[in-house]
Amino acid sequence: MRLYQVNGDWITFLQDRQFRNELSDTLRSLDLARLQKYPPPKINGLPIGNETRVFSRFIRRQSSQLDASALSSLYRRFLSAEDKVLYQAFRMNEPLSPVEWSNIIGHDTVEKWIENRCLETMADGSLRCQFSIVSIDGIVFCVDPLKDHGKIWEPNFIVDQKSDISEEIQPFFHTYIGLDSLRMIELMKKEALPNGGRYLDCGPGCGSLLLYFGRRFDEALGVDISARAATLAQFNAELNGLSNCKTVCDDALAIEDKYGKFDLVSWNLPFIFMPAEHEDVFIDGYGGEMGIGLCLKFIETIPQLLSKRGLACVAALSPILSNGENVLEGRLREKLGSLGLDCTVKVAQISLAENRELWNFHRSHNISRFESVYLYIKAGTGRLNRIGSPVSRRVVDKLREQMYARRFSENRNNGR
Repeated sequence: MRLYQVNGDWITFLQDRQFRNELSDTLRSLDLARLQKYPPPKINGLPIGNETRVFSRFIRRQSSQLDASALSSLYRRFLSAEDKVLYQAFRMNEPLSPVEWSNIIGHDTVEKWIENRCLETMADGSLRCQFSIVSIDGIVFCVDPLKDHGKIWEPNFIVDQKSDISEEIQPFFHTYIGLDSLRMIELMKKEALPNGGRYLDCGPGCGSLLLYFGRRFDEALGVDISARAATLAQFNAELNGLSNCKTVCDDALAIEDKYGKFDLVSWNLPFIFMPAEHEDVFIDGYGGEMGIGLCLKFIETIPQLLSKRGLACVAALSPILSNGENVLEGRLREKLGSLGLDCTVKVAQISLAENRELWNFHRSHNISRFESVYLYIKAGTGRLNRIGSPVSRRVVDKLREQMYARRFSENRNNGR
């Protein structure tokens, strides 16, 4: 498990109400939401797959800040000189000179951001922002620096794992936002979701789903096992003026009826199947047994969470074995009846490992691929309905699968 020095973390300083308010005021004044249509560069994976979607979002001025593009540099040529600097500072987390930062936020604010760990002083005297800004449909999120543009953010407040846990040393949970959050938002907003009433988002992280859908409810609650995430999600709610959204630090798998019933429940839960020894390091992605262990545990709690009209939306990866067996759907058929639930499985696309080690790990467990799915669950009698992805998506997925297989096969043959 990774540990961190609490007083070295920028999120810790959000607990200071005065600085919290000053930071919100500064970020609002920059109007960073206008940068949302510009995608970051694509570093990993193949240079195909999502370009049509990115272009469509760009034309509509929708968010592409989570969908990396091989054509990123072309899109960003449309940025003004001022906005290019803002994009470098808050989306790419590139170090800027103290003068450049003073031009953006003012000299006095620069000093406060350094003091409160929002700016890190580099060896050459330049300053790098300790958080990224991502916007989705005008909602602005502060998050830990993202790892999608070729520069791995390693917090300078991580400490030796041999340290003892105390008030000053705590387990570290990376709190960010990913493309899977944007995809879930896009799919959920097409559904006939409840309006008004109460909404529960489990594991909100920075608050992406909580804030996006919380706007339509009288009360929205986020429950996250990470105190860092709960603090950040609450700050982001205040940053966007959403007073009906609250977050608490708690275990979403064990809350039962502690917070009452909800008309909508969501969880973009961890669902990656990886070696068990990685669980403590990649806790934000580790999905347990075959990547569905955590998902199945959560589904068992859903009857205690839903109101009579309630709907639960859960993101998951469904492992497909080499013989074609769909493991998740098989497990759901075994559980739904006894839980008094119905489930509709909507397939988005296939999901493939993007490195050879994980690719080979999956195949050692007889898994040929995963399906990225969204589970829509409500009270019922145990019915399971499946809605496949569009034909065009399946054609693209087949090509991607063949290209990945060829690439990893070549890597293996070349001894890499």
